[in-house]
Amino acid sequence: MDLRNHEAGAAGTAPAVPANPSHGFPTEGSPQNGIPATKPGAYWFHQISEELRNLILAAGITPDSDDLGQLSEAISELTSVDEGGIPEGTRMLFIQSVAPIGWTRDYSDAANNRMLRVVNVAGGGVGGSSSPIAAHMHSTSSHTLTLSQIPSHSHTTYVSYDRGPGTLGNAVYGDENHYGTAALNSNSKGGGASHNHGNSGLAFVPRYLDSLIAEKN
Repeated sequence: MDLRNHEAGAAGTAPAVPANPSHGFPTEGSPQNGIPATKPGAYWFHQISEELRNLILAAGITPDSDDLGQLSEAISELTSVDEGGIPEGTRMLFIQSVAPIGWTRDYSDAANNRMLRVVNVAGGGVGGSSSPIAAHMHSTSSHTLTLSQIPSHSHTTYVSYDRGPGTLGNAVYGDENHYGTAALNSNSKGGGASHNHGNSGLAFVPRYLDSLIAEKN
């Protein structure tokens, strides 16, 4: 039930603002001195009742003339914010050692040792398993090259000789009373094939806390 209820004589439209209002404070008047009593008029009652009605509506309450506690409820609802004008239950980040006066610090695991991840969906989610300050560990397994993996190459061996009689009895054929050094090359070996090293390391999945960017209207 609305608040625009009267015992009798209610009009269908709001009264007009007085064209020539009397400014000042109300008085009972003095008939012997020719001073009339203050006449509030219909607009004054309309003004006061509408102000109270709008306050109740601003608190999200439906006006009800049978409920005489709505004005008190509306004031309580509209003033249930801290001195900074921030509604109760609002969560914010603070870059300081302790929470400000009037705020309660969150000591849960969801608010400890986590990175912040900005998302464009619902915020407040958590995930990950690694500490965000963990050092990344990486090791490379040893590998012995096979013959096919080493570059193709040959080896040269130098053999000295002297006084060769030109027979098979010497290391190298040569004329009698001659001496010198001969170079002998081995066959080429190696294929130059590719190879790899096995890797092992820490799967780095940092713990995170989903956050979002919003602007107060």
